[in-house]
Amino acid sequence: MGVEGLGEVSNENRAYFTGFSSANTFVIEGAVFQHKKIYKYTWPSSCGNYKNQIDHIVINKERRRTLRYIRRYRVEDIGSDHKLLIALLKLKLKASNKKKDKIPTINTTKLLEEEDREKFVIECINRFVDLDKCRDKEQTIIEQWCDIKDIYQSVGSEVLGHAVTRRKPWISDDTWGTLKRRKTEIDCRKFLKVMKITR
Repeated sequence: MGVEGLGEVSNENRAYFTGFSSANTFVIEGAVFQHKKIYKYTWPSSCGNYKNQIDHIVINKERRRTLRYIRRYRVEDIGSDHKLLIALLKLKLKASNKKKDKIPTINTTKLLEEEDREKFVIECINRFVDLDKCRDKEQTIIEQWCDIKDIYQSVGSEVLGHAVTRRKPWISDDTWGTLKRRKTEIDCRKFLKVMKITR
């Protein structure tokens, strides 16, 4: 099978295997790379008279360029009469650019105020009472947890609102003041140099 393979298509299994691979756009890569015959056969008979290449690596036609190397290794302790066939692949993974929808954070600092905390608790209690009235007894734990989470998120966004994240400016006012002082000092030095030159 293949340019560098051992033997022809000799039985029905090989014919079925090649037909299946060609029908599903697979490429049989067991016999592509040049090796000595000792590195090609993957199954020796128990008597040692017959050796054959019956193990192959099959790869999708689109991914064929990722395959770098295939070789059979003579390892005796793999627990089989077949020889170990190893392939080296080089994959390039692309980072997904999908931005996840961020759940806005709830302004929990409002819970420190008595009035907002009471509104939040009363609204949660009302929602849980409504949930108990219409709840199915056959709900799973995950479904129950989703209902509870939805109640807390919706009540939190309605009563408490969303937290506004304010980033600190990358240059503080102190830094701007220091820069202005330096500039004035440099300007004063330049002025004094100019005055000395003109005298």
